[in-house]
Amino acid sequence: MKQFFTLLKASLTEGMDIFKIKKKKGEKSSGAGVTFFLMGWMFFIMWVYSNTWFDNLDQFGRGSLLLAIIIVLTTILTIIEGIYKSSSLLYNTRDDDLLLTLPISRAKIVALKLVKFYLFELAFNSIFLLPAMIVYLTRGAITQTFIPVSIVVLIFMPVIPIVLSCLVGAIISAFSSRFKKRTAVQIVFTFIAMVLVMAASFYVSSTMNGSVGTNDGIVKLGESMARLYYPAGLYEKMSTDFSLIDLIIFVSIHLGIAGVGILLLAKTFFRINTRAKMANYGVTKKVDIETLEMRERRPIWALVKKEMSRFFGTPVFITNTGFGIILFVIGAGLLCWKFGDILIGVETAEDFPLSVETMRGLAPVIAFALMSFATLLTFITSSMISLEGKSINILKALPVPVTLILKAKIIMAMIVILPLILISDIVLAIWFGFGIIETLLLLAGSIVLPAFMQIFGILVNLKYPVMDAESDMEVVKQSRSTMICSFVGMSTMGVTIGMLVGLALSGLGTIGSMGIVVAIYTVACLILEHRLKKVGAKRFNEITA
Repeated sequence: MKQFFTLLKASLTEGMDIFKIKKKKGEKSSGAGVTFFLMGWMFFIMWVYSNTWFDNLDQFGRGSLLLAIIIVLTTILTIIEGIYKSSSLLYNTRDDDLLLTLPISRAKIVALKLVKFYLFELAFNSIFLLPAMIVYLTRGAITQTFIPVSIVVLIFMPVIPIVLSCLVGAIISAFSSRFKKRTAVQIVFTFIAMVLVMAASFYVSSTMNGSVGTNDGIVKLGESMARLYYPAGLYEKMSTDFSLIDLIIFVSIHLGIAGVGILLLAKTFFRINTRAKMANYGVTKKVDIETLEMRERRPIWALVKKEMSRFFGTPVFITNTGFGIILFVIGAGLLCWKFGDILIGVETAEDFPLSVETMRGLAPVIAFALMSFATLLTFITSSMISLEGKSINILKALPVPVTLILKAKIIMAMIVILPLILISDIVLAIWFGFGIIETLLLLAGSIVLPAFMQIFGILVNLKYPVMDAESDMEVVKQSRSTMICSFVGMSTMGVTIGMLVGLALSGLGTIGSMGIVVAIYTVACLILEHRLKKVGAKRFNEITA
């Protein structure tokens, strides 16, 4: 056991740099203040939402359902996140060269990787779960055992979604390792798995809650979630009527699933990991040197091509940064398909503040809001400097200006983002019959909003680079720059959608509200571009690998 904790400590020291609060040599500060501020901001947002949901539930005497709802939502989020994280965390990682040469059992190696995964998710889940627990602690009818029971729940909650997502990741890795194009196959099936999980959760919540739009709809939804996910129902029950048997059942379920998961992964880990390494490093085809042709490219497009190769060669990079785009395509399709049903729900709802005609007139604003959700949560450039690793010294030696290198990264990100976004915009405009000005504003917004986020992402990554990461997953998912961009993206997305709807309903209409938002983001892009030109080259040259 001492050996296990020694290895875990070493792994965490190298692999979870985001939680280090001591500054490194040569750094002016550790950046811990920014990290804690953003975590606190997300904590506050969840606290506000929890209070609102508790108010709606408590008027029916079911405030405890808040706990079940938050647990189910956090579990779904963890599964979706874990599916694409697990493949990069478990298989073909950089620490394999050390771990696989040590006299350690297979189960212990898998357990080490899972525990590292668990500790990160524990911190992540706490940001969502603790606010709801505090709200119910201060406002609900609690038992004397509520606090110790909540601590046990907080500790064990990440176990089931982590094991499930790791098993799905193992299946995806095992299947993709049989193909020459392992990376492409892994990305496709990872996206399919995440979409299926989201579709299943959406279908279950919509079918089990048959009273959406009625006053007690959230109560019935909470009851459905508590029945569907048994651990959530157990916690909700223990919060009002504690039973030691229920607590033992709760802990036993999680320990049992964790044990089974470790055993299953231990039996398949080495075989899948070996195949993944062979597929990753194997030569897929022979090249005749006499047929090689040298093509001259302009420096900017050569750099863009290089960035494209890196992007499409990193599965965790694609799945983490490209998921918002896929969500927009799915959301646009659902909006076209279900908008009529939404209007019927609005017409039959008792307390909905807007009429059917008003909702129909807000269709362009709704489409713009959906686009804002997708583009402001897509920040490809937030990891692009860090992913260079030690090769950044090669970039510095290239006979091209640093501004051109940074510009190429932004262009690559825009090339990835824009096609599906613009096509979906056009489909929405044709389907709903938007006017010419509304369509042009939607298209313009689809350019300036992602441009704002990509320029901001490159500035943040220049400020907080991670050049000594143990894995791509650490850079893409756990770095400080990614966390900052995710919180800023969520905040600006909320403000943007609120501004759109508020201005449209205030009398400016759809054209006025969309035009003001496009103008604001255009000015913001110009300010960030000026900032990048001013400090970009200096910060880039200060980075050391």
